[in-house]
Amino acid sequence: ITAYDLGLLTEELADDHSRMEKAYFWCIDPMDGTLPFTERRSGYAVSIALITQAGDPVLGVACIPDLEECYSAVKGSGLYFNDQPYVRGNSGDPTIHFYMDRSFLDEPYIHDIKQAFESHYEQVEYHSTFGGVRNAIGVMTSGRGCYFKFPKKRKGCGSIWDYAATRLFMEELGLCVSTASGDTLHLNRPSTTFMNETGILYATDEELERFIREFGGNL
Repeated sequence: ITAYDLGLLTEELADDHSRMEKAYFWCIDPMDGTLPFTERRSGYAVSIALITQAGDPVLGVACIPDLEECYSAVKGSGLYFNDQPYVRGNSGDPTIHFYMDRSFLDEPYIHDIKQAFESHYEQVEYHSTFGGVRNAIGVMTSGRGCYFKFPKKRKGCGSIWDYAATRLFMEELGLCVSTASGDTLHLNRPSTTFMNETGILYATDEELERFIREFGGNL
């Protein structure tokens, strides 16, 4: 880090704001999905990304130790899975895979959004046992899927390190990744590392993205 004059942001240490002083900074989440890990079940991951001061990831790696899986990307060079180019399949499965953190189940609109999804789509499958990195990977490896969090006043919605690598993965695959309102998912806002002011939205296609944004706009 010192040799290349890089900043550092990690979940395990206080923000020293070097991310605002250096041209690039490493963003590290050494254990995303602590609960699955402590419960000795699948759902956790390790995530590392190199981000510009402007808030854009240029390199990302996410490893799933229990599955011996590793995803990696360099901006403009595609996504790799276990050192081989990753190509999304075309299964034709109409099921919408709805990924969410366990805390999402406590949101006041959870029943309304489930009802909206089940009325609009023929088949919906819910996943709520993973950490944020695994949720994002679940979206990009599903035929149709989504993972999102709407803005809220209290701190939350994850932090920069939860999305640093997977934003790049989604972009390299040409999938939808943004704030809940459709703006660029900025990964270096000066005021906070939390994402509750903007929310986050991951989706496999524009129709699904629009449906989620329209619901969020009516909250």
